[in-house]
Amino acid sequence: MGLVGLLIPFAHALALPPNATTLQPTAVSTTTGEKPQSKTWTHGGYWWCVLPNTTGTWLKRLDGTAWTDVLKLSNATNSKADVKTVGDVAHVLLFEGTASELVSVEFVPATHSYQPWSLRPAATPLALDSGVEIASLDIDSQGRMWVASDGATTVAVRYGDPPYASWNGPITLASGITTDDIAAIKAFPNGMIGVLWSNQTTRRFGFRTHIDGADPATWTVDEVPASQSALNVGAGMADDHLNIAIASDGTLYAAVKTSYDTPGYPKVALLVRRPSGVWDNLYEVDQSGTRGIVLLNEQTGTVSVVYTASEGFNPIVYRETSTSTIAFGPRNTLLSTSLNDCSSTKQNIGSSVVILASSATSAIGVQCGVIAGPPTITSVATLPNGTVGTPYSSTIAADDGTPPYTWTITEGMLPAGLTLDSVTGEIAGTPSTPENQTFTLRVTDAASLTDEQSFDLTIDGAVGVDPARPLADRLDPPRPNPLRDRSALEFQLARESRIELGIYGPDGRRIRTLLRGLSPPGVRRVAWDGRDESGKRVAAGVFFARLETEFGRYYTRTIVVLN
Repeated sequence: MGLVGLLIPFAHALALPPNATTLQPTAVSTTTGEKPQSKTWTHGGYWWCVLPNTTGTWLKRLDGTAWTDVLKLSNATNSKADVKTVGDVAHVLLFEGTASELVSVEFVPATHSYQPWSLRPAATPLALDSGVEIASLDIDSQGRMWVASDGATTVAVRYGDPPYASWNGPITLASGITTDDIAAIKAFPNGMIGVLWSNQTTRRFGFRTHIDGADPATWTVDEVPASQSALNVGAGMADDHLNIAIASDGTLYAAVKTSYDTPGYPKVALLVRRPSGVWDNLYEVDQSGTRGIVLLNEQTGTVSVVYTASEGFNPIVYRETSTSTIAFGPRNTLLSTSLNDCSSTKQNIGSSVVILASSATSAIGVQCGVIAGPPTITSVATLPNGTVGTPYSSTIAADDGTPPYTWTITEGMLPAGLTLDSVTGEIAGTPSTPENQTFTLRVTDAASLTDEQSFDLTIDGAVGVDPARPLADRLDPPRPNPLRDRSALEFQLARESRIELGIYGPDGRRIRTLLRGLSPPGVRRVAWDGRDESGKRVAAGVFFARLETEFGRYYTRTIVVLN
């Protein structure tokens, strides 16, 4: 089967990276549809996908130009996968009609592979409504997973909390749709989740949002996207083709298809929702074409819509626009053979992207660009000293990899009064306690590649103030409390003492020892990450931190753990 490379216009910034490489076909037992879903992702320096063949559904790794079967996820040969990644974990919705399932896997760096997720190794069944055409998933800022799907006449969502072993719902968001309508779901970076759907009865699209952490049944009213620009042409604005990308500022881009079906009017189009909640007028992408997906490149400020040139099996083409002024350039050919059902990634793209399409028996792909090497932290390990009561700022630097970077603390804690900016890597604030802290920072780039480094930061006493010895022993309240990720426990000793600081369950049994041994006088801080001695995350509930000194004194604080 012959393939051609990517033909890239050079008149404007590139959304799709240059240097396209065609991939070897891989056999499939169903197509690479459907429209709202995403079957590829990048992690650990590789591209991955989930596709079925006659032996089952497989997680595959791209090695050079060929796909390697890494892990069998299901015996199903007709599944359509939608993949959401969170760190090292990939959550895979295997759509198989009314009896679908969720499979979760975790990355194994040593073997460049995946294995069943340790928190829930088995698949979770997902029962969907009769008449369902497709389903897609995403995860909100609280860790809650949402699945949006259509029924014969309704749009509904279901939700589950970690480790996603069961589902709640359905919650109906729209009714009166046709059997040919579908829905798509997407998490926003500003703490909400949105569902877009087609309604060929009203000849419009629909959209509702939910604030993360609110009552699951509370959703905004239908925004009826871009209805101000709807035309009374053909069968109306809406058709059942939807695919969404979200920018870091909350701007939504959705590749859609209209039902105008009339020469001179848009068929493939773009919906844009601004962070204010206002929808632009509908943008024309092409007056022919079908089954489009949208890819956002924030590094270059550009959007690509990739689609089949016309109904049926035909070449795969794309058009691009700047995000600052939406105006699509000329049509370009991506794959010249007869294919359909484009699919790519939920991740916003950077230096590399893999796009799939399929014939009746094979999935064909193209990799645009190359995966950059991992990021490298370049700051020295000993940070400049700070002083109690004096504003402090020090920015950790990184190089290489694929920006943007995300910074997190993986071990230890910052000195009291300081915080880490997860976007810029700046440690800033006003220190409140003389102390020394050793902590580990991780930088993660846009391709999910990481680097870690341990840092040492000393906070000196205030200038002109006698750093007198603390007057009494104490154990301060944990912060933050409740604990979602980790909490800091700060204590002070009036004199040197052998101590033990532990975490106890509701039944009074010790589940974790945080510190044991001789401790000097002064203030110390330690962190608890919500895990027991074996490293397993504890269940949600009420726990107790207890500090015991050699002089027979006990100090106890309550910690509420949320999962």
